[in-house]
Amino acid sequence: DNSWTVGEWLISYAGGFVRRGLPGELIKIISSKFSLSPILLVWVLSIFSIVSLGLLILYSCKNLFEKSFLLSQLIILAPISEDYLVRKDTLIVLFYGLSLLTLRLLFKGNINKITCIFIINLFSIIAILSHESYGIWGLPSLIFTLFLFERSNKKNLIKSSFLALFSLLPAFISFLLCWVFRGDLNQSLSIHQSWQTLSHLLPSSGALQALKPSGAIAAIGYESSRVYSSSLISQFNLSVFWHPAMWLLTIFLTMRLFIGVEKNPNQDAKRFVVCFQLIAFLPMFLFVDIGRWIFMWLSSSALLFSFLENIFGVNLIIQNALRIK
Repeated sequence: DNSWTVGEWLISYAGGFVRRGLPGELIKIISSKFSLSPILLVWVLSIFSIVSLGLLILYSCKNLFEKSFLLSQLIILAPISEDYLVRKDTLIVLFYGLSLLTLRLLFKGNINKITCIFIINLFSIIAILSHESYGIWGLPSLIFTLFLFERSNKKNLIKSSFLALFSLLPAFISFLLCWVFRGDLNQSLSIHQSWQTLSHLLPSSGALQALKPSGAIAAIGYESSRVYSSSLISQFNLSVFWHPAMWLLTIFLTMRLFIGVEKNPNQDAKRFVVCFQLIAFLPMFLFVDIGRWIFMWLSSSALLFSFLENIFGVNLIIQNALRIK
């Protein structure tokens, strides 16, 4: 009955192809075939995602950031402390990290380019069909790293840019499809009714028996996004604390923690990476649940910095990684 957490996982293709429907469709197939509770599968996926992402971040970033920062409620503990463990956030950041890990294997010469491109597109498509926001914040940096790979092979600027974009064309198509097939009221109702047929597997204290869906499944049917919050501009707490100012201050302070307060050789490179990802995430900050976007922004930035440092080294991330002439 938690329609914005569990409900997000239960969006499916019962009414036809729709954004965010892949995990729910797979859960429905497995639940129907093996008579397993969808709630159990949702929890298994959520716990697997947070554990796997935590291990990946610690493995990749343990020598580049303070462990207390990586283990804080800004990154690994964020989904638990802020009560969005049962969301798709950790899953899609995990796929982003696995994509960077695959790119690292390509740069190191452990796999060939065709295999790498196939795996990255597979991970990205699954992530995008789980939540289309991945296409906004994940694809730009993946294109950038592929561009660097092409440049490292002595290709010119135009050819490198074209090959980087073309390599992720399948993922881009998936992203566009999610915007075209955003969903409608009939689809959200069909999804709701399809879960009603599995009521013997899906415990509910009333929401499942309702005539209409609520939460994330209902949001699929909105003609325009209702999660946009005008209160981000107008809301005050205690008549003093203006929400936009408080979130901007929070973003600034988390950036300082990411970069590090003490002078060290990594600071300029970390500043570049976290600002690069912040630009990609800016559209996401127009919506509610800003804490979730901060978690995804910082965790993806840490993974991206780890990749760039491992491949180019701290001193080359800005000087050579951005060189285009």
